[in-house]
Amino acid sequence: MKKLKLLLMTAGLLLSAQGLKAQSDYRTALGIRLGYSNGITVKHFVSGQDAFEGILSTRWRGFQFTGLYERHFNAFKVPELKLFVGGGGHIGSYHSGYYHHVHDDHHHPTYFGNAGLDGILGIEYTFRNAPINLGLDIKPSIDLWHMSPIYMGAGFSIRYTFK
Repeated sequence: MKKLKLLLMTAGLLLSAQGLKAQSDYRTALGIRLGYSNGITVKHFVSGQDAFEGILSTRWRGFQFTGLYERHFNAFKVPELKLFVGGGGHIGSYHSGYYHHVHDDHHHPTYFGNAGLDGILGIEYTFRNAPINLGLDIKPSIDLWHMSPIYMGAGFSIRYTFK
């Protein structure tokens, strides 16, 4: 928990010191997110620097949907490079036998199994002459009920952009 607080405080200081507002280079982007849980990502800007991102991913022989609000900032004086920070939540289901690593012949049904809060901190690059966006992020999450409630995930996203 101390690491998460330190990470969020550092991100806040970096972004407040940045002082520059980002203009998105695209309106909507659709692609894949690779990491501990792989899935589909859709990001849609509602203003020049504010976006909503939805991630539908596989997890423990089940699925998880994550919804995030993100604020984007110019990074390192490179127009195509943006830092972003945000938060939201997730909900999903999983196969209980797989999650608990039970290796026996008993039937383990699928359960509604996780819901919680998520943060995100990342950087993304949108190519100037191609409709491609690449992103790298860390996404801590806290499950509201779960055997191991705090998780620090990371992901790499490749998206096709629409103006």
